[in-house]
Amino acid sequence: MSGFQGGWRVRAALTLAALMVAGCSQQPQYVRPDQPLPANFAHDAGREELRQPPSQWWREFGSDELTDLVETALRENHDLKAAFHRITQAESLAGVAAGTLLPTLQYSTKASVTSPKGGIGTMDATERSERLYQVGLQASYEVDLWGKNRSAMDAALATAQASLYDRETVAITLVSDVVVAYLNYLQATDRIAVANSNIDNMRRVLVTVTKRAEIGEGTELEQTQQQNALEQALATLPVLELFRSQQANRLALLTGRTPQEVRLHGTSLEQLRIPEVAPGLPSQLLLRRPDVRKAEAGLVAANANVGVARAKLFPSLTLTGERGYGAPYLSQMLTPAGAFYTAAAALGGVLFNNGQTQSEIDYSKARFAELVESYRHSILSSLRDVEDALVAVRFTTDQERAQRSALAVARRAHNLSQRAYAVGMTDYLTVLDTERTQHTAEDNTVQARFSRLNAAVSLYKALGGGTEQSVVEEQG
Repeated sequence: MSGFQGGWRVRAALTLAALMVAGCSQQPQYVRPDQPLPANFAHDAGREELRQPPSQWWREFGSDELTDLVETALRENHDLKAAFHRITQAESLAGVAAGTLLPTLQYSTKASVTSPKGGIGTMDATERSERLYQVGLQASYEVDLWGKNRSAMDAALATAQASLYDRETVAITLVSDVVVAYLNYLQATDRIAVANSNIDNMRRVLVTVTKRAEIGEGTELEQTQQQNALEQALATLPVLELFRSQQANRLALLTGRTPQEVRLHGTSLEQLRIPEVAPGLPSQLLLRRPDVRKAEAGLVAANANVGVARAKLFPSLTLTGERGYGAPYLSQMLTPAGAFYTAAAALGGVLFNNGQTQSEIDYSKARFAELVESYRHSILSSLRDVEDALVAVRFTTDQERAQRSALAVARRAHNLSQRAYAVGMTDYLTVLDTERTQHTAEDNTVQARFSRLNAAVSLYKALGGGTEQSVVEEQG
């Protein structure tokens, strides 16, 4: 047994020496690429800082139906479920990579019979066959001398993190798509209501024009013109109905349901609150966007892969050992005489492979450099998204206010023209013109309110907030 013990002492010494140099990692130290950001956005309205966008920001619109649609989408949308499974895949691959950092232990059993005992073509009068029964444990371990396995694990973990951020991006996009589809549905409903109101008014004017023509105070041309305006107004209804139905169908897809299962009760954009946006947004909020964080996670993975490639230039050390029992008869197998062990240490590396390893290193470095530029671009792109949204919030607010003032004037002008026409104080063309102006102003007011609400959605999406609480609840 002294030889057995001495062998294990040698192996222990080799293992200790290997672990002492295991800190020689070839992975470069990761440093976040420098991309200067302004302290505040160019189009904010003040200097006060704004906290990050609230979770479940869609509740800011004050619609229970919209809240139900969004939360159903976060539970049932199939794209989001697929993104969750991609996270599980990435985490599993990270587990595979982490497994290489520890020894592997396997068991084996073996039963064999060889005949003839002396080999093929021999004769043995005493015994024609040779039997062997064996059971043992085998251990193997690749000492991570140069940090190759740890770098591979770091890359896999970063990839898993990127999958998590990708799911957050899918969730944010999903929420904004649901909200915008619902806004479009209500916008179409409002525009249909405006069109129907305009049609009713045109029919009343047509009755007045017809009566005037019958008593000789109007002409058939005026009657025909009004009839033509009425028919054109009627022709806009199918287009608006089609658009509204398409938005309902889109909401069904986003919420993981069939169109038959979607029943919407909202009737107007006026039922929704306009979310308030505080001034002075700090641009550092951009770094919390999941797409930016995903880009950086890709950078971390690429940096770790450089370490994997570099480590291939150096030799690898593998330790193996087996301990067990074996004998020609089962009754003898677990006796002291049947005990055996093997131990081995293998050190090897590549002397020449025609530059393949160096090419892998060059590729990993170039890939990292590419992702650095993509990361910087993602930050600048997110900055533009927020600036665009802030501009939209500001000017769509001004637009809606101006449009409502224009609508009030158009309604007053139309009422005055109708009363004047009824008593013969103005001509029909004036009535027709004010009628068209009022309808256009009413339709534009609906679209202006939609634009203002949509700008708020764009700002929340651009800031990358809103679904964290729901994601946690679902995963929990």
